[in-house]
Amino acid sequence: MTAVIMIPAIWKARCIHLWKQLKSFLQKDASKPFICCEYTHAMGNSCGAMHKYTDLTDTEPKYQGGFIWDYIDQSIYKKDRYGKEFQAYGGDFGERPTDYNFSGNGIAYGGDREPSPKMQEVKFNYQNITAQVSADSVNVINKNLFVNTDTFECRVTLQKDGNVIRTEVLETAVEPLSQMEYALPFKKEEKVQVNTR
Repeated sequence: MTAVIMIPAIWKARCIHLWKQLKSFLQKDASKPFICCEYTHAMGNSCGAMHKYTDLTDTEPKYQGGFIWDYIDQSIYKKDRYGKEFQAYGGDFGERPTDYNFSGNGIAYGGDREPSPKMQEVKFNYQNITAQVSADSVNVINKNLFVNTDTFECRVTLQKDGNVIRTEVLETAVEPLSQMEYALPFKKEEKVQVNTR
C-alpha cells in the first residue's frame, strides 16, 4: 500500500523555489503519489508562475497537483457609516489582534462569489486542451481523460496589430490523452487588408 506524500504549508514557507525542490524529490523517489498543499497562495495580486507547478503534471506521473489557498475570500458583508455594503475582513469589526486583509486571499470574491482577476491565470493553467501553433500548422494536445476534442468548437483567429482579420472554425477530433497536428486555415504569406474604421 502506498501513501500520498503531502507537503504542509510550514515546509513550503521555508522554500523560495518549492517547485525546484518538488521536481527534484519526484525524480529521486517515485514510490508514492505526491500532492502539494497550498501550492499557490492567492493573496493580493498573485497566482503568477502557477504554471511551474501545473506543468509538472505533464512530466511527473506521481505528481497529483495541489490546492490553491483559498478558493473564496474569507469576508462577510458589513455596512459602512453611510449605509453602503462592503466585504469586510480582519480588523473591520474593531477586533484586535487581527490578520487584517490576510483573509482576502481567494480566487473568487466573498459575498457574490464573482471570480477575481486571479481566476484567469488559474483557468488558463487548468485547461485540458493545448494548442502549439507554428507558421502553418497547429498541434492540438488533448489532456482530457475521456473527452474527444470534437466535443468543442475550435476557432482560429487571424489578427494583425490587434485587429481581427478573419476567424475560421477548425474541425478537430483528437482522442483523449492524444495529440494531432492540423493545417491552419490561413497561409502565412496571405496578404490582408485591415479596415481600421
